[in-house]
Amino acid sequence: MKKPLLAVTLFLLALTQVNAQDKMKKHSGETLDVKVLRVNDLTINYKYPGEDAEQTIGKLAVAEITYSSGRKETISDKIVVNG
Repeated sequence: MKKPLLAVTLFLLALTQVNAQDKMKKHSGETLDVKVLRVNDLTINYKYPGEDAEQTIGKLAVAEITYSSGRKETISDKIVVNG
């Protein structure tokens, strides 16, 4: 009984890791579940899960990225314009 339960548990853990996504937090407060492809000098290229279309966003709109491995990368500070 223990071996089948262990096998099912390991399978579910492996499946979770395959579908792990990166989290991109924007300065607007919105968090996107995406797969980050590239971080360039001024832009970030990413894809939404289940899509093939590549998206691009400016680095100044993104606060941080939390990769599926757990590593966090600060991208830019929020710029507030008064007046």
